[in-house]
Amino acid sequence: MGIGGAISFSTNPVYKEALLRKLKTKINQYEQPDIPSFADISFEQEFWSYVLLLVGPTLSIPGERIQWNLKAHLGLSVIFPPTETLEASFDNSTYYHSADAQNLSFCYAFGADAIYKLQSNYSIKLGANYIHTQSEKQTHLNYTEDNTTQLLEGFTKKDVLNALHLTLGLAYLF
Repeated sequence: MGIGGAISFSTNPVYKEALLRKLKTKINQYEQPDIPSFADISFEQEFWSYVLLLVGPTLSIPGERIQWNLKAHLGLSVIFPPTETLEASFDNSTYYHSADAQNLSFCYAFGADAIYKLQSNYSIKLGANYIHTQSEKQTHLNYTEDNTTQLLEGFTKKDVLNALHLTLGLAYLF
């Protein structure tokens, strides 16, 4: 039993269609007209990126050539959620939505590693980790009808990020 840590960087794709449905549902709650199904919609979204700084207990089970590690880590995540822009045009009306933020959030990870020893200090490492963190950002929304623009009250958008990290690489053991 010991203390382990990790620093990692990841970039993940987003599920664009599901996020667009959620966003349209939220916008349709305003008193302005709903976004109709025939609206011309432009929705742009980038990738999730985040840096994890983790530390916590690690249980190592050594073998002759293979070492197994079980770990439960806590830490901080620096999250770069995807920038979002939505423009929905219909009749003489347009909704424009944007959201962009960086977050510092609590995160945790559970995982296991198998380390196969090649030489005294060099190894091949195979690992799997479940990561959980969340992001929060403010959105900006306006509605234009007949060249008159109304700034609508923005809303806070919370996104939960669950990921499974699989790793394969070379390791140097001290």
